[in-house]
Amino acid sequence: MGNHRSALLAIYVASFVGGFARFPLWILLTLYLSQYGGMSYLEIGAIFTAQGLAAVPFTLWAGGVADRMGRRIPMLSSIGVSIASYSVMLFSVVLQLSIVFIIVSFFAQGIAVAVQRPFSSAIATDISDPERRVSVFGNRRIASNAGIGVGMIASGVAYYVSVSVFFLIPAVGSVIEFILYFWKVKESLPSLEGKLQKPGKTIDRRMISTSVVFSFALLVTLMFLTPMIPLYFGSVDGFSPIETTAMYALNTLIVVVFQIPVNMLAARIGENKTVTLGLALYGIGYFCLGIFHGLAEVSIITVIMSFGENMVMPMIQSIISKIAPPDRRGAYFGTYGAISGLVSPFGSIIGTSMIQYFAATPVLTWIILAVFAFVMALTVTGFNAITRKSAADIM
Repeated sequence: MGNHRSALLAIYVASFVGGFARFPLWILLTLYLSQYGGMSYLEIGAIFTAQGLAAVPFTLWAGGVADRMGRRIPMLSSIGVSIASYSVMLFSVVLQLSIVFIIVSFFAQGIAVAVQRPFSSAIATDISDPERRVSVFGNRRIASNAGIGVGMIASGVAYYVSVSVFFLIPAVGSVIEFILYFWKVKESLPSLEGKLQKPGKTIDRRMISTSVVFSFALLVTLMFLTPMIPLYFGSVDGFSPIETTAMYALNTLIVVVFQIPVNMLAARIGENKTVTLGLALYGIGYFCLGIFHGLAEVSIITVIMSFGENMVMPMIQSIISKIAPPDRRGAYFGTYGAISGLVSPFGSIIGTSMIQYFAATPVLTWIILAVFAFVMALTVTGFNAITRKSAADIM
């Protein structure tokens, strides 16, 4: 592992930079489309959903490429597409071009980021031992959320100072990511050896079912990260953009501070049970969001769901990494990414549709999401036996 420490460190730093640069844009772009683009909640939800769905075939393609041609060059190429996309967004704002340019660039950026995920996950798996996977994926979450926390505050201020500065941040961040991967991360595909790898065997059905179950589990957590939340915070709770970004900054602070203790909990009770507990916390949090609307109360609810996030997201990555054979890691992460890519984008349009449809009784939105979270917690519990057969070392 000693030879890979610098590469892992570069991945962690790149995760910090990516969190700082990308996530605030994703959240505040919701406000931009609403305030500057004059779009309705439903239109914004449709755009985010369409962007996610457009990336699905590219994610599946990326997984195959990672196993045949390697990880490094395609990874660098996808970051290059991100740089170009953010640059077009920036110049569209500076030159006051049609908002269509921003939307098209947003689609290209979404595809680029979706393509990066199977490559980066495969690289992290290649250069880490199985017993350290929870730690590696957890550390990536810590670094990413630390970047998000700092980026939320910086971007919130930049949004007020100048929208152009707000769009400049992700463009610069992607350049830094490219430099880190180019400089420190070498090709990691175990069986490449300077030759193209032959396609491996097809992915088994248990991997497909695992991806489906955990994709819906992931959707529970991602609902907190859809456009419905900043729109709800602003229209119902009456939060300002700064207060909204502060909620997400608090979220990232809890993730950063408590990810390692959660990793220790997962080592004792297993990743599947940890995911189940995290989903239950989301159920509690969603129900409380429908009842409490003050800044202090919502802050406490955010803390509860942040613990849930720590228990769900990195654990799913660790489970997939243990199921995947060494020569099929790209394909497995690509398959999971493609299936979750088919599921998670609908969170945006479902969420924005609910807060618009249930505008008179918003508590109904949160009751529905709470029930969904508890149902998925029970589903993961029942699925535990199947995943244990697929990878005996998960538990």
